[in-house]
Amino acid sequence: MSSAESLLRQPIIHISDNGALSHYCEQWLECRLLAIDTEFMRVDTYYPIAAVIQVNDGQANYLIDPLCITDWSPLTRVMTCLDVIKAFHACSEDLDVFNNLLGALPVKLFDTQIAAALLGVGASVGYGNLVNEYLGTLLPKGETRSNWLARPLSDGQVHYAALDVDYLFELAILLEQKLQDLGRESWLYEECDAAISNYQANLDPASSFYKSSNTWRLDAKGLVLAKQLFEWRENTAREKNIPKTRIIKDAQVFEALSRMPTTLSEFKVIGLHDSAIRKFGKSILDIVNSEVTEDMQLAVTASNSPLTKPERERVKKIREWVAELALQHAIAPEVLVKKMVYQDIVRNLSADVTYLEALQQCTKGWRQVFFKSIHLPV
Repeated sequence: MSSAESLLRQPIIHISDNGALSHYCEQWLECRLLAIDTEFMRVDTYYPIAAVIQVNDGQANYLIDPLCITDWSPLTRVMTCLDVIKAFHACSEDLDVFNNLLGALPVKLFDTQIAAALLGVGASVGYGNLVNEYLGTLLPKGETRSNWLARPLSDGQVHYAALDVDYLFELAILLEQKLQDLGRESWLYEECDAAISNYQANLDPASSFYKSSNTWRLDAKGLVLAKQLFEWRENTAREKNIPKTRIIKDAQVFEALSRMPTTLSEFKVIGLHDSAIRKFGKSILDIVNSEVTEDMQLAVTASNSPLTKPERERVKKIREWVAELALQHAIAPEVLVKKMVYQDIVRNLSADVTYLEALQQCTKGWRQVFFKSIHLPV
Protein backbone atom coordinates (compact mmCIF):
# COMPACT_ATOMS: atom_id res chain seq x y z
CA MET A 1 0.00 0.00 0.00
CA SER A 2 1.30 3.46 -0.88
CA SER A 3 2.06 6.00 1.83
CA ALA A 4 -0.32 8.88 2.58
CA GLU A 5 2.27 11.41 1.39
CA SER A 6 2.76 9.71 -1.98
CA LEU A 7 -1.01 9.56 -2.58
CA LEU A 8 -1.62 13.28 -1.99
CA ARG A 9 -2.40 15.07 -5.23
CA GLN A 10 -2.92 18.65 -4.05
CA PRO A 11 -0.87 20.97 -1.82
CA ILE A 12 -1.44 21.32 1.93
CA ILE A 13 -2.15 24.79 3.31
CA HIS A 14 -2.11 25.29 7.09
CA ILE A 15 -4.54 27.78 8.63
CA SER A 16 -3.54 28.69 12.17
CA ASP A 17 -4.75 32.25 12.80
CA ASN A 18 -7.97 34.25 12.51
CA GLY A 19 -6.76 36.34 9.57
CA ALA A 20 -5.89 33.34 7.41
CA LEU A 21 -9.20 31.66 8.22
CA SER A 22 -11.13 34.79 7.27
CA HIS A 23 -9.17 35.10 4.02
CA TYR A 24 -9.83 31.55 2.86
CA CYS A 25 -13.45 31.56 4.01
CA GLU A 26 -14.06 34.52 1.69
CA GLN A 27 -12.75 32.35 -1.15
CA TRP A 28 -14.83 29.35 -0.08
CA LEU A 29 -18.04 31.39 -0.14
CA GLU A 30 -17.54 31.60 -3.91
CA CYS A 31 -17.17 27.82 -4.31
CA ARG A 32 -19.94 25.51 -5.49
CA LEU A 33 -18.61 22.56 -3.48
CA LEU A 34 -16.31 21.97 -0.51
CA ALA A 35 -15.13 18.64 0.88
CA ILE A 36 -14.89 18.74 4.68
CA ASP A 37 -13.75 16.42 7.46
CA THR A 38 -12.75 16.72 11.11
CA GLU A 39 -10.34 15.09 13.51
CA PHE A 40 -11.28 15.28 17.18
CA MET A 41 -10.70 13.70 20.56
CA ARG A 42 -13.48 12.39 22.81
CA VAL A 43 -12.09 10.12 25.49
CA ASP A 44 -12.87 11.73 28.82
CA THR A 45 -15.35 14.39 27.71
CA TYR A 46 -18.98 14.62 26.72
CA TYR A 47 -18.28 17.12 23.97
CA PRO A 48 -15.82 16.39 21.16
CA ILE A 49 -12.65 18.48 21.20
CA ALA A 50 -11.93 19.66 17.66
CA ALA A 51 -8.30 19.00 16.76
CA VAL A 52 -8.13 19.52 12.98
CA ILE A 53 -10.67 20.69 10.42
CA GLN A 54 -9.90 19.70 6.84
CA VAL A 55 -11.30 21.49 3.80
CA ASN A 56 -10.71 20.84 0.11
CA ASP A 57 -12.00 23.29 -2.52
CA GLY A 58 -10.71 21.41 -5.54
CA GLN A 59 -7.43 23.33 -5.46
CA ALA A 60 -5.77 22.47 -2.15
CA ASN A 61 -6.10 20.65 1.16
CA TYR A 62 -6.54 23.17 3.96
CA LEU A 63 -5.84 22.11 7.55
CA ILE A 64 -7.41 24.43 10.12
CA ASP A 65 -5.96 24.31 13.64
CA PRO A 66 -8.83 24.82 16.13
CA LEU A 67 -6.34 25.24 18.97
CA CYS A 68 -5.16 28.52 17.40
CA ILE A 69 -8.45 30.01 16.15
CA THR A 70 -10.57 32.29 18.33
CA ASP A 71 -12.98 33.80 15.78
CA TRP A 72 -15.07 31.17 14.04
CA SER A 73 -17.60 33.53 12.47
CA PRO A 74 -16.06 33.31 8.95
CA LEU A 75 -16.31 29.52 8.92
CA THR A 76 -19.83 29.71 10.36
CA ARG A 77 -20.86 31.84 7.37
CA VAL A 78 -19.43 29.21 5.02
CA MET A 79 -21.10 26.31 6.79
CA THR A 80 -24.51 28.00 6.77
CA CYS A 81 -24.31 29.30 3.18
CA LEU A 82 -27.00 27.70 1.03
CA ASP A 83 -25.00 28.32 -2.13
CA VAL A 84 -22.09 26.10 -1.09
CA ILE A 85 -22.46 22.30 -1.05
CA LYS A 86 -20.66 20.75 1.92
CA ALA A 87 -19.51 17.19 1.19
CA PHE A 88 -18.82 14.93 4.18
CA HIS A 89 -18.50 11.20 4.57
CA ALA A 90 -20.58 9.68 7.41
CA CYS A 91 -21.30 13.08 8.89
CA SER A 92 -22.87 12.28 12.27
CA GLU A 93 -19.76 12.91 14.38
CA ASP A 94 -18.78 15.91 12.26
CA LEU A 95 -22.18 17.46 13.03
CA ASP A 96 -21.39 17.14 16.71
CA VAL A 97 -18.00 18.79 16.23
CA PHE A 98 -19.43 21.78 14.35
CA ASN A 99 -22.42 22.20 16.62
CA ASN A 100 -20.11 22.35 19.63
CA LEU A 101 -17.44 24.50 17.95
CA LEU A 102 -19.56 26.91 15.90
CA GLY A 103 -22.98 26.61 17.47
CA ALA A 104 -24.20 25.92 13.92
CA LEU A 105 -24.76 22.96 11.61
CA PRO A 106 -23.86 22.73 7.92
CA VAL A 107 -26.60 23.38 5.38
CA LYS A 108 -26.67 21.99 1.83
CA LEU A 109 -25.08 18.83 3.19
CA PHE A 110 -23.92 16.10 0.80
CA ASP A 111 -22.99 12.89 2.60
CA THR A 112 -21.07 10.51 0.33
CA GLN A 113 -21.96 7.50 2.49
CA ILE A 114 -25.66 8.25 1.99
CA ALA A 115 -25.04 8.86 -1.71
CA ALA A 116 -23.40 5.44 -2.03
CA ALA A 117 -26.40 3.79 -0.37
CA LEU A 118 -28.75 5.50 -2.83
CA LEU A 119 -26.61 4.11 -5.64
CA GLY A 120 -26.74 0.55 -4.34
CA VAL A 121 -23.11 0.29 -3.19
CA GLY A 122 -24.00 -0.41 0.45
CA ALA A 123 -25.61 1.17 3.50
CA SER A 124 -22.51 1.97 5.59
CA VAL A 125 -19.55 1.84 3.23
CA GLY A 126 -16.36 3.42 4.58
CA TYR A 127 -14.59 6.33 2.90
CA GLY A 128 -11.56 4.24 1.97
CA ASN A 129 -13.69 1.56 0.36
CA LEU A 130 -15.61 4.14 -1.66
CA VAL A 131 -12.42 5.79 -2.88
CA ASN A 132 -11.12 2.39 -3.90
CA GLU A 133 -14.42 1.47 -5.58
CA TYR A 134 -14.90 4.67 -7.57
CA LEU A 135 -11.45 6.22 -7.88
CA GLY A 136 -9.29 3.09 -7.89
CA THR A 137 -7.03 4.25 -5.06
CA LEU A 138 -6.33 2.28 -1.88
CA LEU A 139 -5.88 4.67 1.03
CA PRO A 140 -3.83 3.87 4.17
CA LYS A 141 -5.37 3.85 7.65
CA GLY A 142 -2.30 4.67 9.69
CA GLU A 143 -3.32 7.57 11.96
CA THR A 144 -6.88 6.78 13.01
CA ARG A 145 -6.02 6.33 16.69
CA SER A 146 -3.29 8.93 17.14
CA ASN A 147 -3.42 11.90 19.52
CA TRP A 148 -4.78 14.67 17.31
CA LEU A 149 -4.46 17.27 20.07
CA ALA A 150 -0.68 16.86 20.24
CA ARG A 151 1.32 19.72 18.79
CA PRO A 152 3.13 19.84 16.53
CA LEU A 153 1.29 17.30 14.43
CA SER A 154 3.53 14.63 12.96
CA ASP A 155 4.11 14.46 9.22
CA GLY A 156 2.04 11.27 9.20
CA GLN A 157 -0.90 13.00 10.87
CA VAL A 158 -0.72 15.95 8.48
CA HIS A 159 -0.65 13.73 5.41
CA TYR A 160 -3.40 11.47 6.71
CA ALA A 161 -5.65 14.42 7.57
CA ALA A 162 -5.13 15.97 4.15
CA LEU A 163 -5.82 12.65 2.44
CA ASP A 164 -9.25 12.53 4.06
CA VAL A 165 -10.43 15.41 1.86
CA ASP A 166 -8.01 15.17 -1.07
CA TYR A 167 -10.14 12.44 -2.68
CA LEU A 168 -13.45 13.36 -1.05
CA PHE A 169 -13.93 16.36 -3.34
CA GLU A 170 -13.61 14.27 -6.51
CA LEU A 171 -15.66 11.44 -4.99
CA ALA A 172 -18.54 13.80 -4.20
CA ILE A 173 -18.59 15.17 -7.75
CA LEU A 174 -18.64 11.66 -9.21
CA LEU A 175 -21.43 10.47 -6.91
CA GLU A 176 -23.38 13.66 -7.55
CA GLN A 177 -23.33 12.99 -11.29
CA LYS A 178 -24.42 9.37 -10.83
CA LEU A 179 -27.33 10.50 -8.64
CA GLN A 180 -28.34 13.08 -11.23
CA ASP A 181 -28.24 10.44 -13.97
CA LEU A 182 -30.71 8.32 -11.97
CA GLY A 183 -32.87 11.26 -10.90
CA ARG A 184 -31.96 10.68 -7.26
CA GLU A 185 -30.14 13.87 -6.31
CA SER A 186 -33.22 15.18 -4.47
CA TRP A 187 -33.31 11.89 -2.53
CA LEU A 188 -29.80 12.60 -1.28
CA TYR A 189 -30.66 16.04 0.04
CA GLU A 190 -33.86 14.72 1.62
CA GLU A 191 -31.82 12.07 3.44
CA CYS A 192 -29.15 14.58 4.51
CA ASP A 193 -31.82 16.95 5.85
CA ALA A 194 -33.26 13.99 7.76
CA ALA A 195 -29.80 13.26 9.21
CA ILE A 196 -29.58 16.81 10.52
CA SER A 197 -33.13 16.65 11.90
CA ASN A 198 -32.28 13.37 13.61
CA TYR A 199 -29.16 14.93 15.11
CA GLN A 200 -31.20 17.87 16.41
CA ALA A 201 -33.80 15.51 17.88
CA ASN A 202 -31.02 13.70 19.73
CA LEU A 203 -30.12 16.94 21.48
CA ASP A 204 -33.26 16.43 23.59
CA PRO A 205 -31.96 15.28 27.00
CA ALA A 206 -34.60 12.55 26.98
CA SER A 207 -33.57 11.17 23.56
CA SER A 208 -31.83 8.12 25.08
CA PHE A 209 -35.06 7.28 26.89
CA TYR A 210 -37.11 7.51 23.72
CA LYS A 211 -34.61 5.41 21.77
CA SER A 212 -34.42 2.67 24.38
CA SER A 213 -36.02 -0.64 23.45
CA ASN A 214 -36.42 -1.68 27.10
CA THR A 215 -39.01 0.79 28.36
CA TRP A 216 -41.85 -1.60 27.50
CA ARG A 217 -40.77 -3.65 30.55
CA LEU A 218 -41.61 -0.80 32.95
CA ASP A 219 -44.89 0.06 34.60
CA ALA A 220 -46.35 3.56 34.39
CA LYS A 221 -44.39 4.84 37.40
CA GLY A 222 -41.18 3.27 36.16
CA LEU A 223 -41.56 5.00 32.81
CA VAL A 224 -41.72 8.42 34.46
CA LEU A 225 -38.70 7.68 36.64
CA ALA A 226 -36.72 6.27 33.72
CA LYS A 227 -37.35 9.40 31.66
CA GLN A 228 -36.29 11.57 34.58
CA LEU A 229 -33.12 9.54 35.09
CA PHE A 230 -32.15 9.70 31.41
CA GLU A 231 -32.78 13.46 31.31
CA TRP A 232 -30.85 14.08 34.52
CA ARG A 233 -27.93 11.94 33.31
CA GLU A 234 -27.73 13.77 29.99
CA ASN A 235 -27.89 17.21 31.58
CA THR A 236 -25.31 16.25 34.20
CA ALA A 237 -22.94 14.87 31.57
CA ARG A 238 -23.23 18.08 29.58
CA GLU A 239 -22.78 20.31 32.61
CA LYS A 240 -19.70 18.45 33.83
CA ASN A 241 -18.47 17.59 30.30
CA ILE A 242 -17.96 13.91 31.07
CA PRO A 243 -19.12 10.77 29.22
CA LYS A 244 -22.61 9.87 30.37
CA THR A 245 -21.58 6.24 30.94
CA ARG A 246 -19.29 7.53 33.72
CA ILE A 247 -22.44 8.50 35.59
CA ILE A 248 -24.72 5.50 35.05
CA LYS A 249 -25.12 3.16 32.09
CA ASP A 250 -28.43 2.45 30.36
CA ALA A 251 -28.65 -1.08 31.72
CA GLN A 252 -27.96 0.21 35.24
CA VAL A 253 -30.83 2.68 34.94
CA PHE A 254 -33.27 -0.16 34.33
CA GLU A 255 -31.63 -2.31 37.01
CA ALA A 256 -32.01 0.51 39.52
CA LEU A 257 -35.70 0.87 38.67
CA SER A 258 -36.14 -2.87 39.05
CA ARG A 259 -34.51 -2.94 42.51
CA MET A 260 -35.71 0.52 43.68
CA PRO A 261 -32.75 1.07 46.07
CA THR A 262 -33.17 3.18 49.18
CA THR A 263 -29.52 3.32 50.27
CA LEU A 264 -26.30 4.20 48.46
CA SER A 265 -24.73 0.83 49.26
CA GLU A 266 -27.34 -0.92 47.11
CA PHE A 267 -25.86 0.70 43.99
CA LYS A 268 -22.86 -1.60 44.27
CA VAL A 269 -25.11 -4.52 43.37
CA ILE A 270 -26.00 -2.99 40.00
CA GLY A 271 -22.36 -2.29 39.20
CA LEU A 272 -21.95 1.43 39.83
CA HIS A 273 -18.34 2.40 40.54
CA ASP A 274 -17.54 3.79 43.96
CA SER A 275 -16.65 7.17 42.47
CA ALA A 276 -19.99 7.34 40.64
CA ILE A 277 -21.83 6.43 43.82
CA ARG A 278 -20.02 9.17 45.74
CA LYS A 279 -20.62 11.82 43.11
CA PHE A 280 -24.06 10.91 41.79
CA GLY A 281 -25.62 8.30 44.07
CA LYS A 282 -27.72 10.73 46.11
CA SER A 283 -29.16 12.38 43.00
CA ILE A 284 -30.07 8.98 41.55
CA LEU A 285 -31.67 7.93 44.84
CA ASP A 286 -33.72 11.13 44.95
CA ILE A 287 -35.08 10.48 41.46
CA VAL A 288 -35.78 6.78 42.04
CA ASN A 289 -37.70 7.56 45.23
CA SER A 290 -39.48 10.69 44.00
CA GLU A 291 -43.25 11.03 43.88
CA VAL A 292 -44.99 10.25 40.60
CA THR A 293 -48.47 11.63 39.95
CA GLU A 294 -51.12 10.16 37.67
CA ASP A 295 -50.78 13.10 35.27
CA MET A 296 -47.04 12.43 34.99
CA GLN A 297 -47.74 8.78 34.19
CA LEU A 298 -50.19 9.66 31.42
CA ALA A 299 -47.61 11.91 29.75
CA VAL A 300 -44.98 9.20 29.17
CA THR A 301 -45.30 6.24 26.81
CA ALA A 302 -43.18 3.12 26.46
CA SER A 303 -41.44 1.63 23.45
CA ASN A 304 -43.14 -1.28 21.72
CA SER A 305 -42.60 -4.76 23.08
CA PRO A 306 -40.48 -7.16 20.96
CA LEU A 307 -42.10 -8.64 17.89
CA THR A 308 -43.81 -11.98 18.22
CA LYS A 309 -42.51 -14.99 16.28
CA PRO A 310 -45.17 -14.67 13.54
CA GLU A 311 -44.39 -10.95 13.26
CA ARG A 312 -40.67 -11.67 12.95
CA GLU A 313 -41.40 -14.24 10.24
CA ARG A 314 -43.46 -11.69 8.31
CA VAL A 315 -40.71 -9.08 8.65
CA LYS A 316 -38.21 -11.60 7.27
CA LYS A 317 -40.37 -12.24 4.21
CA ILE A 318 -40.88 -8.52 3.55
CA ARG A 319 -37.13 -7.90 3.95
CA GLU A 320 -36.39 -10.59 1.39
CA TRP A 321 -38.84 -9.02 -1.04
CA VAL A 322 -37.37 -5.55 -0.46
CA ALA A 323 -33.81 -6.87 -0.92
CA GLU A 324 -34.71 -8.29 -4.31
CA LEU A 325 -36.46 -5.07 -5.33
CA ALA A 326 -33.53 -2.97 -4.12
CA LEU A 327 -31.09 -5.06 -6.13
CA GLN A 328 -33.16 -4.54 -9.26
CA HIS A 329 -33.14 -0.77 -8.78
CA ALA A 330 -29.53 -0.38 -7.53
CA ILE A 331 -30.24 0.91 -4.04
CA ALA A 332 -29.18 -0.39 -0.64
CA PRO A 333 -32.15 -2.22 0.95
CA GLU A 334 -31.21 -0.85 4.39
CA VAL A 335 -31.74 2.72 3.19
CA LEU A 336 -34.78 1.91 1.07
CA VAL A 337 -36.76 0.60 4.06
CA LYS A 338 -35.84 1.39 7.66
CA LYS A 339 -36.25 -1.08 10.52
CA MET A 340 -39.12 0.83 12.09
CA VAL A 341 -41.12 0.67 8.86
CA TYR A 342 -41.08 -3.13 8.90
CA GLN A 343 -42.29 -3.05 12.49
CA ASP A 344 -45.06 -0.58 11.67
CA ILE A 345 -46.27 -2.85 8.87
CA VAL A 346 -46.47 -6.06 10.89
CA ARG A 347 -47.96 -4.33 13.94
CA ASN A 348 -50.54 -2.13 12.25
CA LEU A 349 -51.52 -3.57 8.87
CA SER A 350 -53.57 -6.67 8.14
CA ALA A 351 -51.82 -9.70 6.71
CA ASP A 352 -53.79 -9.59 3.45
CA VAL A 353 -52.25 -6.27 2.40
CA THR A 354 -49.57 -6.82 -0.24
CA TYR A 355 -45.99 -5.89 0.55
CA LEU A 356 -46.08 -3.12 -2.03
CA GLU A 357 -49.33 -1.68 -0.70
CA ALA A 358 -47.98 -1.82 2.84
CA LEU A 359 -44.80 0.03 1.87
CA GLN A 360 -46.79 2.63 -0.02
CA GLN A 361 -48.82 3.28 3.12
CA CYS A 362 -45.97 3.25 5.64
CA THR A 363 -43.33 5.32 3.83
CA LYS A 364 -43.12 9.00 2.94
CA GLY A 365 -41.03 11.38 0.88
CA TRP A 366 -38.92 9.90 -1.90
CA ARG A 367 -39.51 6.36 -0.61
CA GLN A 368 -43.26 6.63 -1.02
CA VAL A 369 -42.77 8.08 -4.51
CA PHE A 370 -40.45 5.17 -5.29
CA PHE A 371 -42.90 2.49 -4.16
CA LYS A 372 -45.80 4.17 -5.92
CA SER A 373 -43.81 4.01 -9.15
CA ILE A 374 -43.35 0.25 -8.85
CA HIS A 375 -45.71 -1.84 -10.97
CA LEU A 376 -44.34 -5.33 -10.37
CA PRO A 377 -46.36 -8.42 -9.38
CA VAL A 378 -46.08 -8.91 -5.63
